[in-house]
Amino acid sequence: MPRSENQKKKLILILRLLQKRSDEDHPVSMQEILAYLSGEGVEAERKSIYDDLEALRDLGYDIINVKGRNGGYFLGNRDFEQAELKILVDAVQASRFITRQKSRDLIRKISELGGEYGSRELKRDVYVLNRAKSENESTMYSVDAIHSALRDDRIVKFKYMEYGMDKKLHYRKNGAFYTVAPLGLIWNNERYYLIAHDPSVSEIRHYRVDRMKNISVAKERRDLPTELRKFDVGEYGARNFSMFSGEESYVTVTFPKEMVNTVIDQFGLDVSIFPQDEDTFKARFKVAVSKPFFGWIFSLGNKVRIEGPENVKEEYISYLKVNLRQYR
Repeated sequence: MPRSENQKKKLILILRLLQKRSDEDHPVSMQEILAYLSGEGVEAERKSIYDDLEALRDLGYDIINVKGRNGGYFLGNRDFEQAELKILVDAVQASRFITRQKSRDLIRKISELGGEYGSRELKRDVYVLNRAKSENESTMYSVDAIHSALRDDRIVKFKYMEYGMDKKLHYRKNGAFYTVAPLGLIWNNERYYLIAHDPSVSEIRHYRVDRMKNISVAKERRDLPTELRKFDVGEYGARNFSMFSGEESYVTVTFPKEMVNTVIDQFGLDVSIFPQDEDTFKARFKVAVSKPFFGWIFSLGNKVRIEGPENVKEEYISYLKVNLRQYR
């Protein structure tokens, strides 16, 4: 091997050794560096190693020299701190849209960022109750394809599935392709949803990304109606509960004072809040009036009351009566 190539390889190998096998408690000695290089087919002298370590420092790598009997060199600052890697591992392991196999692959890659010794601390289990992992291995690639379509102003095509009574996924529309203009992605209840305009029915529709198959970005550009060209996906998602749509309306609701955090968590800081007395306040917000919205109101208890508009109050009363009749 020519000397110039040998020197380039040597620099990369030293950095790789420090990244994988060194930390504050486990510095690698000069002898270990020379032995590692030799095992990779690169012979070197101590002086050249000193020069390489200095060159890596000049490039911004925090290489620290520990003096003394058990001294050596280790990589100080890394791209990710150990605590940050632990959070990433926990998030991947607990995520429902990532399959078990893909979770294992990602965790292995994340663990490698912590080095040989740090990776041992990342072998941990996060127990998440009632969280079924996705069975669709292509979800991550579908998300990437949708982002590409949004960036390039293209339409997307895919097949869509749903569960049958046999608890197996079956294609909708007999496996025919859906062709839609993507408006954005929403992360809701630990799942990705595509918000898109379906030109065949001139409506906005929601699709679970983990139920998509054979997704592709088409060559055709999106032809959006004028009113959707400045569509606010975040605002729209905040008004639609559990991905159900309904007629949007401004609603006024009375809440007990201790629920102010619940309201702000749900609708954000833009929600209008009006204190009523020492115990209650009224909140006014725009929401998709639907069964999921009524279910949310009911779940908050009998101290929460819809004040208006009148037609929404009547619709909520009808919703309660229908559900009550189920138990008579």
